[in-house]
Amino acid sequence: NLFERMGNRVFITDNGCKAFEEFKNKDYDIVISDYDVSGLTGIELAARVKEINENTLTVLLSGWSLGDIKIYDRLIDFYIAKPFNIDDLLQGIAEAMPLKKVINNS
Repeated sequence: NLFERMGNRVFITDNGCKAFEEFKNKDYDIVISDYDVSGLTGIELAARVKEINENTLTVLLSGWSLGDIKIYDRLIDFYIAKPFNIDDLLQGIAEAMPLKKVINNS
């Protein structure tokens, strides 16, 4: 709801395959996914998103211990463990977005 109120186009689903199909058809700037969704895990979804558009910001949420998340640094731009504060999510996205734009415009 917050992202919609901010004027963003939002698509919500509990299925990674459906999310990927939506992404392929409409190309979003940010993909936020939980790790544990049906169809594709959040990491698998991020990998497929990056194959289509490496500039898309990928955010992974998880209540699971994923070990060293740095091994996914080419797939996941921002990781946040659950439970989390929405302000932490927004701050992480805000910090990651300008960095991606600077890198991609170099």
